Amino acid sequence: HELLTTAKITELAFDLEFWNPSKHLGRTCLLQLSSNAGKSYVIDVLHPDVWDHLGDALRDFFENPHIVKIGHSISGDIACLHRDFGIHVLNAFDTYEAASVLQTGPGNLAALCSHYGVCSSRYADLKAQYQTSDWRQRPLSAEQIEYGRYDVHYLIALRMLLIRDLTKHDLWFNENSKQESQNVAVALRDTLRSIQLAEGDVDDLFDESCNYP
Repeated sequence: HELLTTAKITELAFDLEFWNPSKHLGRTCLLQLSSNAGKSYVIDVLHPDVWDHLGDALRDFFENPHIVKIGHSISGDIACLHRDFGIHVLNAFDTYEAASVLQTGPGNLAALCSHYGVCSSRYADLKAQYQTSDWRQRPLSAEQIEYGRYDVHYLIALRMLLIRDLTKHDLWFNENSKQESQNVAVALRDTLRSIQLAEGDVDDLFDESCNYP
């Protein structure tokens, strides 16, 4: 609960490590958070006292639309948070999607950090070693915890750098970027609709005749 009662938070970087042997079987193993208040957390969700209460502790926080949640390639993370803890993520910024529009290069987070010069080689080394770890295994090593912190440490800065580049004047006159914006709008519509259907909400907020910008 310290996270919820600390200084005013407007940005929250998040990442999950999970075990997903198949499309229909998986389990969240670690949750990492970092905020604009300068606090970072690596949470062992597999501890029984944590697993049973994490949803209640963080649900309102993740669903607060006034706090920007920042992650990298977050579709899997969002699905795991909902599946395992009943948490919806509102107002999210995906650095992977933003980097894809800007065509910054390889899609992985370490490469994006390197592109903007915001990380050390230590992170790349840890990522190469631990990204495919079996995160169910306990105890976690000091290096695994260090890697987990690195995975969220740079996301807030990256969001600002990506927004800076996304809002450069000439980007909006690029026909390819216009198409990307349309694709994102349609994807967002489909995601929200799937949530409505899953929760039994029969009212459709989206009109098929709309032209998405």
